[in-house]
Amino acid sequence: MKYILRKLWISKLRKYKTSSIITAIILMSIFLFLVIFYNQFTYPYLASDIISDAKGGHGGYNVFSIGIYTVIAVCIIVLIKNLFVRWDLKVDDKFVVALTPFIIFGSLMRVCEDAGKISYPYNIIAISPIIYLVVAIIILITIKINKIMFDGEQSEILRGVVSSGCLFVVISIITLFPIKILSIDYSGFVLDILCFGSIGVILLLIMSKFNHDNLKFNRNIYTLIIFAWVLDLSATSLGVENGYMEKNVLSILLINQFGILGFMIEKFILAVLFCIIFEYKTRTTEDEPTKFEWLILAGFYVLGLAPGIRDMMRIFSGV
Repeated sequence: MKYILRKLWISKLRKYKTSSIITAIILMSIFLFLVIFYNQFTYPYLASDIISDAKGGHGGYNVFSIGIYTVIAVCIIVLIKNLFVRWDLKVDDKFVVALTPFIIFGSLMRVCEDAGKISYPYNIIAISPIIYLVVAIIILITIKINKIMFDGEQSEILRGVVSSGCLFVVISIITLFPIKILSIDYSGFVLDILCFGSIGVILLLIMSKFNHDNLKFNRNIYTLIIFAWVLDLSATSLGVENGYMEKNVLSILLINQFGILGFMIEKFILAVLFCIIFEYKTRTTEDEPTKFEWLILAGFYVLGLAPGIRDMMRIFSGV
């Protein structure tokens, strides 16, 4: 009997050793793959620019990284949409507006990093595009907390999100100050905003005026997007005129090819065309705007407002 038990124990031990060896080989293979993948792909094409920026280098984007970040952004939007479906959260123009304080917070934290207020390696979380992910996580946590507190009441949730966002803005301002106010001529910046902003609003009014049916999306969201992108292009123009360097490879290409005025016009046209094409293309899908469509609009709003506020605050504070 003892012999049989011993034999069974030895057999189980051998199987255990075999499975352990196989598991170890699989884990080592995965580890080596991740190391090779990081050294040959992730670091040179994605991480190196972020780390360089965090250490005080130029950083910036390349065409490949922009493509990868775009794919990741779309995947994140899909995940957030599914999360909002589970939470039964309504996404509309009021929701997008409620995100504005958090967008300002993210931009100010980016300026704090530019000003050296956050030391390495902690400043990596304030580097683009990681800061977008960090702010998105903070927003989701804030929404969930407010949803629990207010028992799913949409208006109360949005008030809580706005209040929380404003608190984060105050924290970022406290972190940023004291700052030195840069004395430069802002008249061109103001003129750019008034000129391009007015043209954008007029085009949106014409689009809705000559449209036989009502707009699928509230006109306010398109006005916000146009304003955000006009702020971005105006801040970029002011920055380039005062010696600041653009980091986006596509923006650099446009500025070198067409000059700063040509860059501004093309970026403005891109924002307007996006609003027009998005409005007419999404009409063929659903009668009511979907959460995914609203989140795409919110993303486009963020892509204009966040860098616009960051550039404006950098110039304003001389960072």
